[in-house]
Amino acid sequence: MSSGESVFPSLLIRQPRQVLYLHGELAPAELKERLQEAATGLQRPLNNFYQGRSLAASLVTPDGSAVIRNLVEELRPQVLVIDPWQSFIAGADENSFKEVSGATRFMDNLIADFGLTILLAIHYGKNVKRGPRGHSVLAGWRDTRFTLKRTGNALTVDVEPRWAKPPDPLKLVFRGGTLWEGNSPAWTKQHSTAPWVRSPGTETWREAADLRACCWTRFGKLKPIPHWC
Repeated sequence: MSSGESVFPSLLIRQPRQVLYLHGELAPAELKERLQEAATGLQRPLNNFYQGRSLAASLVTPDGSAVIRNLVEELRPQVLVIDPWQSFIAGADENSFKEVSGATRFMDNLIADFGLTILLAIHYGKNVKRGPRGHSVLAGWRDTRFTLKRTGNALTVDVEPRWAKPPDPLKLVFRGGTLWEGNSPAWTKQHSTAPWVRSPGTETWREAADLRACCWTRFGKLKPIPHWC
């Protein structure tokens, strides 16, 4: 998505999107390994991708929310990935409407203020039939649900939009440390002359060509690490 490359032929990427990926579980060494494997075959440099972990980041505390908001203000992503949800509500009751709705309200404010899309990874509980862990307010908050089901070396992704017809499930396989659709990569880079706009009535996006894939320390300080990729 950040490179503008359509890695999976069934999911076309029309233009590059600036992505900020907030990890809640992985250590820096694991982030490096994941980035190198996931970026196999992509053109360099990966100018629109930022990832990292800040132990201070939170969706449920004022100070932790300020950390996330400050990162969004500084990096101006068009897509924000929070992975996983449970790590960013640590200390809160995930079954409490008050606490969960406070977190969704904070994310709604980010969407409204910065015009971004949020991808939120949520773990299932022990009883898979009951769906993702946590209060049901999340099911009402989301627009589109992606459900991942692993069978052996394969992964099926079911997409359930709230307001549109669902596409066919995406069939992926693990190979070479990452996921592919079908037997081989199919690079289908798309180009669009449409302006990059946040939402109706707001300014046009500028293409930030000077950004590099980055990671930040547990203290939140950004450190460019171009040799990772």
